[in-house]
Amino acid sequence: MKEDRLSYLFYRVIDGTASQSEKLELAELSVQPEHEQRLTELLGEGWDTFISREDVFSEGESTNILNKAIESHRESAEVLPITRKSKHQLSWVKYAAAIILICGVSAYWWIANRNIKNNIADNHSEAIAQIKPGGDKAILTLADGRTINLDSAANGNLASQAGVQIRKLASGQIAYEISSAHNEKVVWNTISTPKGGQYQLTLPDGTKVWLNAASSLRFPTAFTGKERRVEITGEGYFEVEHNAEKPFYVSVGKTDVKVLGTHFNVMAYDDEEAKQITLLEGSVLVSQASDNAKLIPGQQARVAANINVTDNVDLEQVIAWKNGAFVFGDSMSVEEVMRQIARWYDVDVVFRHKINGHIGGSVSRNANISDVLKILELTGAVKFEIAGRKVIVQ
Repeated sequence: MKEDRLSYLFYRVIDGTASQSEKLELAELSVQPEHEQRLTELLGEGWDTFISREDVFSEGESTNILNKAIESHRESAEVLPITRKSKHQLSWVKYAAAIILICGVSAYWWIANRNIKNNIADNHSEAIAQIKPGGDKAILTLADGRTINLDSAANGNLASQAGVQIRKLASGQIAYEISSAHNEKVVWNTISTPKGGQYQLTLPDGTKVWLNAASSLRFPTAFTGKERRVEITGEGYFEVEHNAEKPFYVSVGKTDVKVLGTHFNVMAYDDEEAKQITLLEGSVLVSQASDNAKLIPGQQARVAANINVTDNVDLEQVIAWKNGAFVFGDSMSVEEVMRQIARWYDVDVVFRHKINGHIGGSVSRNANISDVLKILELTGAVKFEIAGRKVIVQ
């Protein structure tokens, strides 16, 4: 029965339909010696197709992880680098390791049961315990200068401005509700998240906004006139309420994103090389000076001096933060990855030296920082030390 399951999972990976949990299961079965013969047959039948799928790691990284993975399951085994040479040159051990590597770093992490030796020593456990994952934290600044700490505020009415009620819902979200006594006066509020914070709110028109860490949204208490406009710094995900007669604008510095009703992500941190506007549903027009680009779902506009559009963007990776996860794609640099970690865990990151290359993996944003760093260490590209609230990359 298990061999049938092995075959089923193998071909799911080959045709690209395997879920993450199925990839993990295949990786677990592949290192069990009783499956040696069937695994060899399957890879003999479909090796050319299987190995043509894009590898998660380079050959050098593969060798590093392969040694750790096999050592955790077989006390003695000859471990050699994985190559794309003839299938007859690969032993069963390397077949099994190939599956682990192609299925992803999280496969090894699951198999090894987190029994990993690295530079994050046990004697740093007290310091590590002080570094908590982020959560729902934000400050609401009203038009008159008053501030409300939203994570400690009680549910219910928080304030009233120009005929608009501001309420904190049982879910923890903030909602703006226009009362019948609304006097058409428009005042502006700002909601800001710190490092290690995130928040969700519903704007007066019903538009939903999720703010990532170290971000802010400035918005009116009511949308009057012929357009709806908000201003953002940092990163936010928008689900805009459709209104063809009153288009919605997101101002990102000198860049405008115009929508009628759609789902999109804006990433515009000052320490990133370019602003990124990624479209999931609908249509948006991205404009800066005389340059503009209209996006369709799956496209991303990178805005710096000019606007450059990329097709077939990994949408799961882009909005992973909104869904409570880190997804580091194989095209992400070490610096990009560490900036995300710094914002969410509110830590300082120090590089001992320049690190080239890319690292990848996926993990819940609720995980301890030590677990996240251990996963990244599995690539063999980096090592970490923790000193207080400082993460040292070496």
